[in-house]
Amino acid sequence: LVGDFNAAPWSAALSDLLATTDLRPANLGFGVRPTWFFGLVMQAPIDYMLVSDELTVTDYDTGMQFGSDHLPVMATVRLDRPD
Repeated sequence: LVGDFNAAPWSAALSDLLATTDLRPANLGFGVRPTWFFGLVMQAPIDYMLVSDELTVTDYDTGMQFGSDHLPVMATVRLDRPD
């Protein structure tokens, strides 16, 4: 699940979503990076990629700004198939 959630990592709405699904943020272990900018001062991580337990995230980053006030989020994921 990928998109602009308009929710900070500590928000109740995001916490509720994660608590009621089997999803987790793809950036776990890769640090928190701002994805939304308002001028030079205000920044917030409000865009997310959420993954299931069947996926292992091997790389996560944000892309370059290209005409939006949001940065793209990018991840390399691997499907872990049970033996």
